[in-house]
Amino acid sequence: MRPALAFFTVFLTLLSFSALAAASHVVVSSPVRIEMVANDSSVVDLGTVGPGQKVEVSVARSTGELHPYYGKEKLWDRLAVVSDSLPAGWEAVDSLVYEDPLKAFVIVGKNAPDGEYVFQLTAVDELEGTAPQTISAKVTVSRDVLGFEALTPVVTAGGGQPAIYSFRLSNTGSASDVFEISVSSGLPSRWTFSKQFFVPWNSSVEAQYEVVSEEYGRFPIRFKAVSLSSSEISKEAQAELVSESSLYLEARATSHGILLFPSVEQAVYSLIGFVANVMAYFVK
Repeated sequence: MRPALAFFTVFLTLLSFSALAAASHVVVSSPVRIEMVANDSSVVDLGTVGPGQKVEVSVARSTGELHPYYGKEKLWDRLAVVSDSLPAGWEAVDSLVYEDPLKAFVIVGKNAPDGEYVFQLTAVDELEGTAPQTISAKVTVSRDVLGFEALTPVVTAGGGQPAIYSFRLSNTGSASDVFEISVSSGLPSRWTFSKQFFVPWNSSVEAQYEVVSEEYGRFPIRFKAVSLSSSEISKEAQAELVSESSLYLEARATSHGILLFPSVEQAVYSLIGFVANVMAYFVK
């Protein structure tokens, strides 16, 4: 190979490598992991979210570009949601400057119809000269992002004593949320107690919830779990309460906590609960 041709070949190779090394990218780390290079027109699928829910988009600070003088990689300084790209009624919160990773939030409209929606986010380098890079992201809005299952379908308790149920709350969407459990129907007495549980995105938790009946009998009860983001995200579960009059059941109920007894009676109260639970262990 002639020297001039060899030099030209090496020059083109170095030039191509330099151009490749200089190309910026945006690395999305949550709720999906994907690298988007500059001028990439593809759409990042962030998954499914419910109306009113807040989806978090996390991006690494790495730009993929090297600083021409210091030899270190340039960094993205903030992540902004392009507000004009959001549907009406949706909201956004840009990331904090210099946080690692950068986290921006998109809040779906509370009455958003089910379907696919596309919006844009822009990574910005404030100080080191990397050109801003905008990526397109997609979410699928669905009201079916909650699972609610009774793990204890039948609970027996004494009259006026707490009956404790266990449930599995499953969040199948890409947005973390808080869900509230309450009784929707079936309990003979008016029961307004409710309890809230935080469930991270794409995960499930076991939740305990208690009811009290002053009447005796067997009662089919319907429980309801509702998202605090939108009342349109809800599910119901069926269970049964057996309320009986029993000295043994009321003795076991003392293990659920001490009521407003004088301090001199607390030791006796605790002893009753201890003995009842020991008896339950041997009866099993």
